[in-house]
Amino acid sequence: MIGWLLGVPGTADSTDVVRSALFGPQILALSLHLDGDAMASLHAKPDTAVPATLVFKTAVKGEHVYQVTTHIKGQLGSARPFEDKPAFKISFAKGEQFFGREHLTLNNMVQDPTMLHEALGYQVYAAAGVPVPDTGYVMLTVNDRPYGLYLNVETIDQDFLRRRLEMGLGFCTKATTAWTCARVMSQSFSCTRDSIPITRSSRTSFVPSRLQATACSMARPHRWIRRPFSP
Repeated sequence: MIGWLLGVPGTADSTDVVRSALFGPQILALSLHLDGDAMASLHAKPDTAVPATLVFKTAVKGEHVYQVTTHIKGQLGSARPFEDKPAFKISFAKGEQFFGREHLTLNNMVQDPTMLHEALGYQVYAAAGVPVPDTGYVMLTVNDRPYGLYLNVETIDQDFLRRRLEMGLGFCTKATTAWTCARVMSQSFSCTRDSIPITRSSRTSFVPSRLQATACSMARPHRWIRRPFSP
């Protein structure tokens, strides 16, 4: 059954079977092809998206070709230049999906020789009841050059909120620098459900405040409020 689903990557994420086809135990084979201009752009501006072609290979249905845009992602320890196994964010053309997804997030795992820590970490949070992205593995080639094994992490966006929390509204944040994290830690976030306010200061710890925000989201609040922290 999984082999058949691997032949229809445009299928919407309507069942757990389709979900497992993208994030299951199998390793997906993906090939990314960029022309000279796109490569030059990624050298100069790694975080600026460029056009590319993505090829998904299966033993059952052969090759599926997609027109995509991609850019290099990663900061601090995980950042790598184009020739040295960088992490990629891939977006599909409007109207196209890959197993019900419009984006792929491929992490390079260059700081983890085991290539297990990130996936296991998400499983620990999932066991604690926290909504987390699914993960799977991808063997990636870029312009016919093997780039090795990547972690395919479900992209966290509004579609992720709808799939996990069954709601279109939510508050997603990403601390990209220590300064940003400090700003987040100096704020408080509250949500209201049934006129009962639930507030958690994020002043003392960044992670607990994120968990509180997630728990509040699961309660299906009808609105979100972001306001300055008051001691």
